[in-house]
Amino acid sequence: MERSDLRGEDVIISLCAREECVQGKHVNFYAKEGRHYYALHYIVSGKGYLQYGGKEYPLKAGDLFIIPPSADISYVALERWEYYWVNVEGKLIPDILRSIGLDNEHCKISYKPSSNIPARFIDLVNSYYIDNDPELRGRGMFYLLMGELYNALSGRVSQRGESRRNADYYIREAITFLKYNLYYTGVTLESVAKSVFVNKNYLCTIFRERVGMSPMQYLIKLRMEAAAKRFDETDESVSSVARYVGYKDPLHFSKAFRAYHGVSPTQYRRRGQKLAE
Repeated sequence: MERSDLRGEDVIISLCAREECVQGKHVNFYAKEGRHYYALHYIVSGKGYLQYGGKEYPLKAGDLFIIPPSADISYVALERWEYYWVNVEGKLIPDILRSIGLDNEHCKISYKPSSNIPARFIDLVNSYYIDNDPELRGRGMFYLLMGELYNALSGRVSQRGESRRNADYYIREAITFLKYNLYYTGVTLESVAKSVFVNKNYLCTIFRERVGMSPMQYLIKLRMEAAAKRFDETDESVSSVARYVGYKDPLHFSKAFRAYHGVSPTQYRRRGQKLAE
């Protein structure tokens, strides 16, 4: 069957493989006409990060992320990693992906590392490259893979029924998101909540209970500590350091710095210079 005749099919597997990335490898996907497929990646080992929509998302073993057809996305390996990937398209794919928590806005989801998920990817890859009728069997393997991911997601949600374990997980994920997006000016409470798939009011409540401050107050803490370190280690201007830690307005940054450290950025730097003499 010609490629153009497959557009109306429910599921089309166009390519899949297992791959290893060396440390520092940077892969870019650019939005362009003619790319109709979603690229699914499941990380077996190693870590890195995904850049999408002006944000960075940490990646580790057990994470699944997608690259939608019309999106500018890149990912970087911070250390050597292994992953499986599959390019898939078709009428049912958006709905199937939504069933496991993924869409054009939520491009990453974390699973507890499991031997079952890589095994399903292995079956899919083998059916694509080894079987005599890879198209039909490949679709079956893809559905089994999606079923495994759905069950893993449902099990994760069930396990989080205990409120303490649930809250601890969301807080850890939110803190990771804040650390990776420390220098991004557009971080909001809503964007933090969306990154961990919870209501922003709930996230704020459990954050205050467990951490003693709101997520945005915690972000300020991270930024002020990073700014102080920047002043200690460089001769950059206040404006430059402000931009470095996500502040567009140097005056706003200076007020926040004084409120946190008790001195202005200039006074902080002078005090550090005197101590160094």
